[in-house]
Amino acid sequence: MGNISFILLFASILFLAIFKNVKTSEGVFLWETMYRVSSFKCLKEKYSKEFVIINSNYYDTGKVDTNAELNIINARTAGIENVDIYFSPCIKPSSASELICGDARESIIFVLDHLNKNNAKFGRVWLYIYGLTGCNQYEGWNKNNKTKNIEYIDKETKLLDFFTNKYNWHEITGNTRKYNNTPLLYYNVDQKDNFEDYNEYGYPFGGWEKPTIKEYNFTSICDIDVANLLKI
Repeated sequence: MGNISFILLFASILFLAIFKNVKTSEGVFLWETMYRVSSFKCLKEKYSKEFVIINSNYYDTGKVDTNAELNIINARTAGIENVDIYFSPCIKPSSASELICGDARESIIFVLDHLNKNNAKFGRVWLYIYGLTGCNQYEGWNKNNKTKNIEYIDKETKLLDFFTNKYNWHEITGNTRKYNNTPLLYYNVDQKDNFEDYNEYGYPFGGWEKPTIKEYNFTSICDIDVANLLKI
């Protein structure tokens, strides 16, 4: 067996060992709609969802999603204590509304301040890094200047964790490894509630030895559309 084959085999065994006996919990993503307390109770009691991640802004303007504060409060009222939010950066003018996004960092701070002022208590904030692979529109990322993209991300790392996948991370940042101590939520919609995919087809990426959360499928439960999440 060649050295490269041996290294790949060893890496695969190591990753399986890391994830095999790790305790996990299930959660969901929710987006841009207001959900009642009863919906969150259904998620918790019928489907054993222990955490939720809620959209916090409109990606085309950067402005706060007006449903976010109510969803956070309703989730906590339903007994879900672990409530995070995610932020989709608006770093270009919106072609639909012709509104200028403005300073992305300021818009993030505005959203966080708005939620705090309205007693919407949240945990982690996930920055959504996406928009290049397979897209004609690049959501503001510069496909020809990864350094500029990284400079933008640099401004946010003290506030935020990352929500991305290997393809977008490669194309937007050139697979930089400078953020590998920042928590990672990655998406790979393979319908499998495990982390066995993490070392396949180029995983891991960005220097992350292991992720924090995986988004693995989309479904409808409790009469609402969700993305299912698995957390270490």
